[in-house]
This record gives sequence, structure tokens and C-alpha cells, in this order.
Amino acid sequence: MDWSTIVDMWQVVGGIGTLISILVAVISIILSVHFYKKSKRTARLALAFSPPTWLVNVDRDAAGRDIDKEADRILISYDGNRVRNAFIVQGRVINRGNTPLKEQDVHRPLTFSFAEGAQLLSAAISDTNPIGLDADIEIVNASSARLSFDLLNPGDTVLVTFVSTGKRKTPTPSARIEGVSRIEREPWGDQRSRGAYGIFMILVDTMVALAIAAYMLVDLLTILPPSLPIWFRAGLPVLILTVLGAFRFRHILRRTRREYFES
Repeated sequence: MDWSTIVDMWQVVGGIGTLISILVAVISIILSVHFYKKSKRTARLALAFSPPTWLVNVDRDAAGRDIDKEADRILISYDGNRVRNAFIVQGRVINRGNTPLKEQDVHRPLTFSFAEGAQLLSAAISDTNPIGLDADIEIVNASSARLSFDLLNPGDTVLVTFVSTGKRKTPTPSARIEGVSRIEREPWGDQRSRGAYGIFMILVDTMVALAIAAYMLVDLLTILPPSLPIWFRAGLPVLILTVLGAFRFRHILRRTRREYFES
């Protein structure tokens, strides 16, 4: 393979880099519009519920069949109250907006209402992020509880845990908060899926950066002295791209480890 062939090959790579540069420019415009809209102050409150899980249910056996006769012979109490069944469900409250939610913005507190006939046995704050976030929950009647907080900054979360009797269903949330048009519902699960999106975007950014670098290295090939060995002139761009790629992929690996393997 002679030198002219190598230059032609890198020029092809450079042409591909040009097309990618145009694509990046278009994407940049789209992202600029997106982030402009995102930069507007928006108040958003999201809520995710865990699947309700029976703690005890003396009305049914393991196969789900009614056992009314035998159930009368079983006595189970929760904090001194006799119960025939009880289930647990957790709710995660998250400020998904880009503006803080303050106590004075709340005209009607966030209320969790269970199904008719339910008896709410307990309601408690299980966790907050950040630690020390000032929040409180209280049972207001037989089937509902009310959450209050002083301040929820963007990204702040409050995890509440309920134990209730009755139909095994998630509660219905309601609130009236300034700027929040509705309470958004999110699936319960690992929130690191958002981290996966970030990792994907870093990977795309890496590939685009390497393509643009390859395009710029075409000029390097034309200014290298012909007296240099051909293996050096052809290998230098590859070495530079390898080093750049190694640094970028190292960042991707660190991000992946932090998102999925570190607690």
C-alpha cells in the first residue's frame, strides 16, 4: 500500500467526518431549542408506588381460596387492633421540576386516599433524599394520610410507607400546589434507567468526537515530511484516535460503574 492510497483512505474518513459534523450541527440546533424550553421554570411533582404486598390475609389461603370458617379462629392484631388482613405499599414523591416547591406554594397538601372500607393502620416517612429533609406525614382519617414538607428542591425525594387493611390497591393521590397542573405517575423500579440514558449520550458524543478528529487528522497527513517512515505517518493518526477514544471510554466505564455497581 503506497502513501497516496493511505491519504485517499483518510480523505474518505474525513468526508464521513464532514457529514457527521453537519448532522451534529442539526442536532445542536434541536438540542438548543430543547434546553431553552427546559430552562424555563417549571413546577413538577411525580409519584411512584410499589406493588401492594400482603403482610397477612386470613380470609384466603395460599391458593387464594376463601377460608371464612377457619378465619374466625385466627386472631391477629396490629398495634392492638384486630385485623383480618393487612398489606404494605410505598410511595416515592419526587420534585421533577427545575424550581423548588415551598410550603407556601401548597394550597392543599398531598393526600393519599385508600379504597373505600380500608383502615389505614400506619403511615411513616421511610427515607428522604437529601437526608434531613423536613417532611411529615399524618393520618387524617380512617383511609387517608396527608404529607407536608417545608421545601422540596429539584430532585428531592420523600419515601413514605403505608400499612392498610381492605382492598390491596395503591392509594389515590391528590393535591393543590401552585404551578403544578397534575401529579405525574412514574413506574416503580430502579431509577438508574435515567443513568443509562446519560451513558448512551456519552457514547454517542464519543463516536462523534472521534469522527471529527479523524476528519481533522487528514490535514496532518499532508504536512508530515515524506522522509518519515510510511508506518509512522499512517500509524500516527490511528495512535491519536486510540488515545482519545481510550480517555472517553474510560469515562463511560466509570459512569457505568457508578450507576450500576456502586451503592
